Amino acid sequence: EAGGLCVPAHINRGSSGVLGALGFLPQGVHYDALEVSPAAPLTADVTGYRLLRSSDAHSLEQMLEREFALDAIAGRTQPD
Repeated sequence: EAGGLCVPAHINRGSSGVLGALGFLPQGVHYDALEVSPAAPLTADVTGYRLLRSSDAHSLEQMLEREFALDAIAGRTQPD
């Protein structure tokens, strides 16, 4: 790891998500969080994981995510 976070993106998003591609969430890998799509069903047990729910927005009006969310996952705090 080069100091980055391990956050698999849209794990429940059809064939492009890890659950659709593999059918399961690989074990033995450290995940800082999992990003899930609120528009698709979540079929895996994600107990104990931090979850990010992304809108996967394609326009500025749809973007509602907070910009410091990943810093919070990494244990850093939001600047004052």
